[in-house]
Amino acid sequence: MPGKFYMVRDFRHDHGFTLPNPARALNLGTPDACLGCHQDDSSEAIVQRFRDWYPDPPASGRPRYDESLQLIRNGLPGASRALLMQLEDGELPAIRRATLLAELPSYPSERTLNLALRDLGHADPLVRRAAVEAVSALLPQARRLAPLGPLLDDPVRGVRLAAAEALMALPDATLGPQQASHASALAEYEQSLRAQADRAEANLGLARLYQARGRAALVEPALRAALQRDPDYLPAVVALAQWLEEHARDGEAHRLLDAALARHPQAALLHHAKGLALVRQGRREAGIAALAEAARLAPEEVRFGYAHAVARHDGGDLAGAIEQLERLLERQPGNREVRLALIDYCRESGQLQKVQVLQAELERMNPDDPVLRQLQ
Repeated sequence: MPGKFYMVRDFRHDHGFTLPNPARALNLGTPDACLGCHQDDSSEAIVQRFRDWYPDPPASGRPRYDESLQLIRNGLPGASRALLMQLEDGELPAIRRATLLAELPSYPSERTLNLALRDLGHADPLVRRAAVEAVSALLPQARRLAPLGPLLDDPVRGVRLAAAEALMALPDATLGPQQASHASALAEYEQSLRAQADRAEANLGLARLYQARGRAALVEPALRAALQRDPDYLPAVVALAQWLEEHARDGEAHRLLDAALARHPQAALLHHAKGLALVRQGRREAGIAALAEAARLAPEEVRFGYAHAVARHDGGDLAGAIEQLERLLERQPGNREVRLALIDYCRESGQLQKVQVLQAELERMNPDDPVLRQLQ
């Protein structure tokens, strides 16, 4: 059996794998047990032997999950239709339904929102939790209470906590009859984080909760507790720097980031945070350079390249911003935020033919996208 290293040093042989299909794996670019084990044989020979043993079954008439997921995750034509058809299948296993619900925010429309709202009442808590996260991404904070409020009393703790997190920034005055459930769920959410207070991640979660609830005096101590637990937990470094900057302590914020960068010069997240701080401070040229370094160090993180492109645009480099967004979109054709920014910048530069092409591609991916009506 093939093996993998766990925890860097522990080599273990696999004793199970998903149903193999080498021809389909080659077509979709996914792992396959047959291809992974018989690496000394040609893929063509493996495919042929597999077909000799297992001829292709007759087509069921249903779209295949794996093929649909490839369309959805790569932003290919027909992606939203494939997503809707899968989610409308009443026999879809819960793990697959939850996986697809996580893709809904990339394809906003009234239909996708309605599917997410429907699955808030699904029998499986894995699906309900995924639906909470999808609805949170599709709706602004002010519109979440009506659909998510009832899940503050869900019988499953994980679903209650997901609903509490999604609603934690709502002011008490807006909660109406949900106020008691909201307070109870938030208390449970806080207790769950406190139970993990030996972890930096939990202390960062507490800081975010305190900030959302207006408990400002507790935010900085929670962030510093996170860094006491793990001085190299970079999300807490960035969060503390932003908190200091928001409270007119810019010098402390920059010293904190500079010290972290001295220890982690290859950390793209730190260069990104430093660049944004410099831009906000009015040091645009230095900020753009730091954002460029973040994008260079982590080209797979599209948000870093996107922030760099926006900064270049705002600094007057429209052509450079367009070029960068085009590279990002080539890497992730389904990234809606990048595509919409590129449409705006191309229109600004007078490249109307490019605008039409980009809009047509978006329409082929998701013809129900509400932004298409605004762009007409």
